[in-house]
Amino acid sequence: MCSDLGGTVSGLMEYILDLDDIAGTNAERRIDEFNNLGKEATQSYKTKKTTGKPNSHLSRYTPEQLKFMRTELADMLFFFGYVNHPTEKNTNDYFQYDFDHVESETLENYYRFRKVNEESK
Repeated sequence: MCSDLGGTVSGLMEYILDLDDIAGTNAERRIDEFNNLGKEATQSYKTKKTTGKPNSHLSRYTPEQLKFMRTELADMLFFFGYVNHPTEKNTNDYFQYDFDHVESETLENYYRFRKVNEESK
């Protein structure tokens, strides 16, 4: 959501308003106005000045905890797009995978939440 606020909120508004497209509506205009306010306007809380970036506390997890998350939560990490991808650039790739060892079904799950949202509309 942070990397594509406009698209995510537009999809949400299309769902709420039961429209296929909000182009030309007041909802689209308001989303555009909000996006034009810049990064500060979209923050629900301020990040620490010492970090100010996502995933800055990765070092607080032990290697065992990270391994557990990579192994046991792989389906959800792929589903929400928190992983690298062999052909796409991803700014949210907090977990790195070697794709020689990733099952095709798991890779097909990459950013699946977006498809589920579209299907729900």
